[in-house]
Parts: sequence; structure tokens; C-alpha cells
Amino acid sequence: MIKKIFLLLIAAAAVGLFFHFDLHQLLTLDGLKGSMDQFNQYKEQSPLLVIGGFFLLYVVVTALSYSRRRYFNTCRRCIVWLS
Repeated sequence: MIKKIFLLLIAAAAVGLFFHFDLHQLLTLDGLKGSMDQFNQYKEQSPLLVIGGFFLLYVVVTALSYSRRRYFNTCRRCIVWLS
């Protein structure tokens, strides 16, 4: 019960901080267009850095996905072996 109340308080605090710092402006159509314009300017200035960043993000996400899958397969084998 205490865990549920704690999670509810954290969620309420997150929503309150979201609106307190005006982060909802980033999710409007104008905010998204502005962010896209900034990204396009940055991409024109240094395209290799953008490509490298996306490649690095892909490698990290793939590595985390693989290690997680491997971890769960190992756990499953242990459970089958113990039963």
C-alpha cells in the first residue's frame, strides 16, 4: 500500500514539475516545428556528427537489447534446470 502511495506521489510530482517548467510547450505543434528547424540547421552544419550520433545510438540500443535477451534466456534456463 505504501509503495502505491509513493508511486502516486512521484507521478503527481512529475506532472506538476512538467507544467511548472512549461515543458508542455515543447509538445505543441509550434514547439515541435521549432525543434525540427533547429535539428535541420545542426544537421546542415555537421552532417557527419549527426550520422555518427545516430549510429552510436543504434549500437547502444542494440547492445542493451542483446544483453537483456541473453540475461532473460539465462534466467529461464536456470528456472527450467531447477524445476
